[in-house]
Amino acid sequence: MSFTLHLGVIDVPYAFSSVNTTPVPKRAKGKAARGKALVKPATERKVQSGTETTGDVADWLETKYGVMAKFWELQGQVCADALGQSLVGYLQNQQLGAPAGSNPFAQGEDAIAQMFRQFLSDDEMAHAGVPGVPTQAALDGFNPRLKSKQGSPRPSFIATGLYQKSFRAWIE
Repeated sequence: MSFTLHLGVIDVPYAFSSVNTTPVPKRAKGKAARGKALVKPATERKVQSGTETTGDVADWLETKYGVMAKFWELQGQVCADALGQSLVGYLQNQQLGAPAGSNPFAQGEDAIAQMFRQFLSDDEMAHAGVPGVPTQAALDGFNPRLKSKQGSPRPSFIATGLYQKSFRAWIE
């Protein structure tokens, strides 16, 4: 029997479509497309402004920066240990007569998700030598949650926090 660990996000609409976007050029005739933006996921399929999802953003970030791949490269052994400890705990509970849970890896999956969130909060990508990190938006303090859209410099990849919060690890 083999298992596969997946790292990804819950695919939900992205609340702030201006995160990680490229401005649409002004049209020669008619109204200017000010403030409009378009995220181009790695698959290069066209996504209309305002219809981006966390999946689109995660795909774009993985293609451009390899965020999850770098996390695994730096924390893979710790993640594997967390999954192993989760399985051991599950088996020990079974021996003690606890009701069978549906997922023996649940605690490890949750631990990995927490490690990834901390990885982003601690801005570990900036210290890993990844080209383009820290991002210019992070250095500029871009924050779509603020009225002025500008704040203090922040860690990369957490302008809205939605990508970070929607991260999940699961075993199949």
